[in-house]
Amino acid sequence: MNLFNDITHVWTCTSNCLNSLAQMHGFAHAEFADEGAEAIRDHRWLKVPLAKLSTGILRALTQAATRERIQHLSPHLWARLVK
Repeated sequence: MNLFNDITHVWTCTSNCLNSLAQMHGFAHAEFADEGAEAIRDHRWLKVPLAKLSTGILRALTQAATRERIQHLSPHLWARLVK
């Protein structure tokens, strides 16, 4: 929650918040797709492996430091709400 006790506030709207909002409105759950390396257009042969490697390293370091399994690291997520 943020200062205004609003789970939809732009700074705290996470996948967990969207899943909670979906359940409050009768949806079973939300499925997320991380845009990450899929958004790369130029020089994919080089950038995609580097993006996946760096994402894997960042996930491993974050999990080692916080013991949390972070599933989505990209600031751009696509969500599908399942009724």
